[in-house]
Amino acid sequence: MSFLLPFLLSFFLCLLLIPILIHFLHAKKLTDNPGGRRIHLEKTPSMGGIVIVVSIILTSVVWMDLSSFSELKFLFLGLFLHMLIGFSDDLLDLSPKTKLFSQFFASLLIIGPGELYFSEFYGFFWHPRDFS
Repeated sequence: MSFLLPFLLSFFLCLLLIPILIHFLHAKKLTDNPGGRRIHLEKTPSMGGIVIVVSIILTSVVWMDLSSFSELKFLFLGLFLHMLIGFSDDLLDLSPKTKLFSQFFASLLIIGPGELYFSEFYGFFWHPRDFS
């Protein structure tokens, strides 16, 4: 239950901000053209990741104890870098190798200095009682 309200806040922020971003991107002609690897048939704004990251950060500022920010700074840095990589890919059409290398580096920031790792999958792959 403790995650439900922050999740709903982030979700509704996205619902509120995405139409605003779509309108802005159409006005500035920052759209993705059909063709090539794209499957859409008309010009489509493709920078929705910005809204997702902004809503996560705003929700975190509202709900998180800011004294614990220092523990999560690498998580937010990695999240921001992933957004920047997606933004760059939308504008510059990065090669798959460049994008993969960049995402790998951003993920290492979260896992390495951020010391964020999974110690338990809570039965996602198996049930804990299978090993008792």
